[in-house]
Amino acid sequence: MKKRTILIIDKDKEVENIVNAILKNVDKVETVQTGKEGLEKLHESSVMLVLTSDILPDMNGNDISIIVKTSKPYIPVIVMKKENE
Repeated sequence: MKKRTILIIDKDKEVENIVNAILKNVDKVETVQTGKEGLEKLHESSVMLVLTSDILPDMNGNDISIIVKTSKPYIPVIVMKKENE
């Protein structure tokens, strides 16, 4: 059986570390820092969930959500926002 992957798209390493700790029992957690990298990984891996920051260096979480929902509508997308952003 192919391993299912959770993809995290966030520029903040602290968020990456927190989510990795929470999801440590998942088969695999992929992390990238830009939307472009995330969308490339989305098509390379068996992603079951996308967690993304609202603000990325090259696009925003809403852009990611629209692209994922258009290309792979069965994958849930969670857009994270920090209080101070």
